[in-house]
Amino acid sequence: MTSILGTGSALPECVVTNDDYTKTLDTSDEWIYSRTGIKTRHIAKTETITELALLAAKRALLAANTEPGEIGLIVSACITPYNLCPSLSCELMALLGASCPAFDINGACSGFIYALKTADAMRNGKKALVLGAEKLSSVTDFTDRATAVLFGDGAGACVIGGGAGAGILSSEIFAHPDVHGVLRIPGLDNPEPSVIRMNGRETFKFATRELAGKAKRGELTPADCSGGVFSVSYLGSFEVDSFIAIVNPGESAILAVGKTVETPVVVDGNIFVRPIAKMTLSSDHRSIDGALAARLMDEIKRIMENPAQLL
Repeated sequence: MTSILGTGSALPECVVTNDDYTKTLDTSDEWIYSRTGIKTRHIAKTETITELALLAAKRALLAANTEPGEIGLIVSACITPYNLCPSLSCELMALLGASCPAFDINGACSGFIYALKTADAMRNGKKALVLGAEKLSSVTDFTDRATAVLFGDGAGACVIGGGAGAGILSSEIFAHPDVHGVLRIPGLDNPEPSVIRMNGRETFKFATRELAGKAKRGELTPADCSGGVFSVSYLGSFEVDSFIAIVNPGESAILAVGKTVETPVVVDGNIFVRPIAKMTLSSDHRSIDGALAARLMDEIKRIMENPAQLL
């Protein structure tokens, strides 16, 4: 089984808050946060995407206790490279001192999943370095409220290889041919400005249509839902306050996350306004009992209220 042996990440120094966008866009912190869950994002002012990817890669190698010479393949998911040629992966190979096949994948939002799937299939028993790295600020129209508040810059990496622990159980990838106009960035041969153009609602529909379509046609099988251990359904983005999600075959539990709402709360006798989201956990009693599910919810609540503990 292929296991993730180590991970690493890197972010630019500059942090842009939702309040920063209120100075130039017709928006508010509440509007952005309630629809996206985003409070801040990192924007590269001086860093290049190659520099960020290199730092993430070094951290992943360190976490995996792996030397660059042990890497047999490098695959990067990147649509905003510093150079179109050579690829980001080839640049990283040289900077790390590795010697192996190296190439990039243009998969946009799902790029890292494509890269991970590809590396898993091509590593031939060797360790592989997989990256997802983007400087989306270079293709963002900061006058467009629909996209400017969503995107930022950064890099993540992982080293994969053989292992006896938790690993990649299964994966299934697909793409829709009718995405033109829903999410696109014009290229070098296109006279339009090379900035992100996105229909957010239609993009979300594309992301959920495949399995939903099979379910409506009565073609959904347990194999289509297998391999998942825990899922999150976020209908809060569609203004749903709370709901109960149904556990699919092959899943142990699914967390239903509703809309985040600024709500008055009492803390030590004082009233404060805090962002509150309702979450409901549905679990398969054959694999997770009520007591364990309750502890899981308590841990999720703790992390959501104190995200800095993940650092």
